[in-house]
Parts: sequence; structure tokens; C-alpha cells
Amino acid sequence: MFNQKPCPVSGCPNYAVSFRDECYNHLEDKDAYRQYLYSYFEKNSMFTGLNFSYVPFADMEFHEKVFLLVDFNHAQFSNLIADNLTLHMCFLDYALFDSCKLIGAKHTHCVFAGSRLRNTLIEDTNMLQTNFNNTDMKNVVFSEADLYNSRFIAGRLEDVSFHDCNLKNVNFRRTFRQNVSFKYSNHEDALFDEKDAV
Repeated sequence: MFNQKPCPVSGCPNYAVSFRDECYNHLEDKDAYRQYLYSYFEKNSMFTGLNFSYVPFADMEFHEKVFLLVDFNHAQFSNLIADNLTLHMCFLDYALFDSCKLIGAKHTHCVFAGSRLRNTLIEDTNMLQTNFNNTDMKNVVFSEADLYNSRFIAGRLEDVSFHDCNLKNVNFRRTFRQNVSFKYSNHEDALFDEKDAV
């Protein structure tokens, strides 16, 4: 599991980020730390048991990277381009994704609960048994995505498209949905509130 150590700043509830002794919010060298991470990600392909909570990532490209048991809670991703990315049991709860592209990814047992997604494309991606509960999505496209057994419970979906997606056992109960499209997707195999079925 994660190799977590508490931030030493008195009263801070967060854990130290990987490769530093403090949490991201208490780092004095935030810019240098982010530059270190960009280089680290570029030079390596597999990442296990790391903590990048609250770290903002901008204008990055991930190609064929593998993340296992990595904590990205409250992280911020803007203009991220990722192809053939593998995520297994990663935590991205309360993260922000803005203007991102995830193509050809494989996600299993990951948590996006409470996250915000804006202007984001998720294409040709397997996101099996993924937790999207309480997410807030606007202008998001899922295209040819396998979302088997994933959950969007109590989420807010505005201008969201599920185009040619596998929605078998996907749970949309208690969601707010406005201008949501399920074109060519098997929405009849998804779970909705009885009064709110598509």
C-alpha cells in the first residue's frame, strides 16, 4: 500500500508528498518540486505507492505510463494528454481535470469521487469498476469507453456524452443530468432511479 508519513507541520492533517518531508501545501519549493516530478515522470514508466496529493500538473503528456496504488487526491490536471495510461487502485478523489485528453487508457478499481471534470475527452478507454460518485462533470465526452460496473451515484452531469460506451451495470442513481447523451450506448443495461430512467 501507500508509504504515507504525516506532514510534520503542527495541526496539518495531510501526508507528505513523495520525495519530500512535507505535504504539498507546506512545501517552500513548490516550483522546483513540480519540475522534479516532470523530469521523474519523463524518465520512468512505472510508479507504485506514491503520494501526489494537492499537486497541480499542467501541460503534461503521459505516454504508456503505469500507476499502481498512487494517491492523486485533490490534485489538479490541466491540459493533460495521456495515451495508453494504466491506472490500478489509484485515488483521484476531489481532483480537478480541465481540458484533458485520456485516450486508450486502462483503469481498474480507481476512485474519482468528488472530482470535477471540465472540457475533457475520454476515448477508447477501459474504466472498469471506477468510482465517479459525487463527481461534477461539464462538457465531458466518453467515447467508445468500457465503464462496466462503474458508479456515478449523486453526480452532476451537464453536457456529457456517452458515445458508443459499455454501460453494463453502471449506476446513475441520484444523478443530476442535463443535456446528457447516450447515443449508441447500452443505457438500458445501466441502473437509474425508477422515476428517472432514460
